[in-house]
Amino acid sequence: MISPDRVSFRMLTDKQIAEIHRATLEVLEKTGVRMEHPEAQQLLVGAGCTIGDDDIVRFPADVIERALETSPHHVTVYNRTGTPRMELTDRNVYYGTVTSLPFMADADGTRRPYTLEDCRQMTLIMDYLDSLDFATGTGNCSDVPPEVCDVHEISCMLEHSAKPALITTHDEAGLDAITEICAAYKGGLDGFRQAPFVVYCVCPLTPLHYPQGVLGKMLKSVRSGFPFIAVPAPGAGGTSPVTLAGTLVTGNAEILSALALTQAAEPGSSFIYGGFFTSTDMATMVMTHGSPEFNLMNIAQAEMARNYRLPSFSSAGCTDAHELDVQAGFECGISTFVTALCGANMVHAIGVLGSGTGVNREMLVLNDDLITYTKRMFQAVEVDDQHLALDEIASIGPGGSFLESDLTAELYRQELWMPQRFVRAYFDKWDQAGRPALAQQLAQECDRIVREHEPEPISDDQRQQIQAIIAASDQQRRKDA
Repeated sequence: MISPDRVSFRMLTDKQIAEIHRATLEVLEKTGVRMEHPEAQQLLVGAGCTIGDDDIVRFPADVIERALETSPHHVTVYNRTGTPRMELTDRNVYYGTVTSLPFMADADGTRRPYTLEDCRQMTLIMDYLDSLDFATGTGNCSDVPPEVCDVHEISCMLEHSAKPALITTHDEAGLDAITEICAAYKGGLDGFRQAPFVVYCVCPLTPLHYPQGVLGKMLKSVRSGFPFIAVPAPGAGGTSPVTLAGTLVTGNAEILSALALTQAAEPGSSFIYGGFFTSTDMATMVMTHGSPEFNLMNIAQAEMARNYRLPSFSSAGCTDAHELDVQAGFECGISTFVTALCGANMVHAIGVLGSGTGVNREMLVLNDDLITYTKRMFQAVEVDDQHLALDEIASIGPGGSFLESDLTAELYRQELWMPQRFVRAYFDKWDQAGRPALAQQLAQECDRIVREHEPEPISDDQRQQIQAIIAASDQQRRKDA
């Protein structure tokens, strides 16, 4: 966890934030958001909205203001065993992986279908790395029937890591199964509600469209006690205006309309503000994962969330590069630093290659060093008698060495960042070792973690309950498909 309380950084001025909010309210009231779900429409009408024949809901400003008043300013997410692990508030920053990508990407750019074994290995690596605070399923398992692979992926991830989790499901039936699994871990749904360890997210169709299935999942998840995120993905110039301000307004309208619905359905339910705001590459139509605009809008989202006094969601540790190369390291590193600098709370997408098309084991381990480097950058410089070291300086004196001093032995681990994988050896030693490539070292580290790491176990009774839930869900969903 990063808590950069001593860093003062702003991109948007108070006036600009107010202008974005004003423009968003105008979009919500005049243009509206298409919401294709009868119960959602009834709830919003009850809250004060109006609805046209085209399923477009228009939101008066007072509906949004009331929703902001009832939504909690602080969301606590627990681990599977009931310990608070993420305090989503202020400028606390937590990093985690990405949900449900189609491919497993090897470090050299080779692609192959993602499997359930990949899910297990990615989860073990994530669970081992202290820099990563929450888990995801990371990919759609190609070796499981597609209509049910979401539940298998998520249950695999929950079994192999006790850390908090971020999930989504294909449909409400998948959410029903995962809700049962969460309840099985906590001795019932009430136990889960009291200490939720899974955050649920859905994605609207940008611009300004929530299909019926998405809204059904939204309503069911907040009523079941999941902390909730609506994750718009506006791409400047593609699914939103080419201007960054216009993209912020579009995404903000999608987030605030979802907030209004969650609070109409379940007043006081936990809502986390944010999405995947980025740019569309005009030459390739790629939704960028490493552009300066991506980073600028991560900053803006965090600032808008703080203005609304809501926890924030963002993205980092991802790249447009297809292999683990200089571009990948730069883009992952700068986005990790930016999200810490702006104090985004829940930061996902660690380990993503190829503009969101593949996940990579080695990128998780590389990002471990990038995150710990970033944490050191935001660690306070202690200035007190001990750290000023006047007695030490006087004792060693001009021309002396502090290498073997008591103060060095006592404090060097706290004061000096020690990389786990980056090269700092003298040239001769590095050369004699065969000039080992970083990607090779990372792959070896991944293999070691998968072979040796033992996550927090689940009980045999829990495993049996969960297997029965999955079997029943598979049978019903495959029948309905």
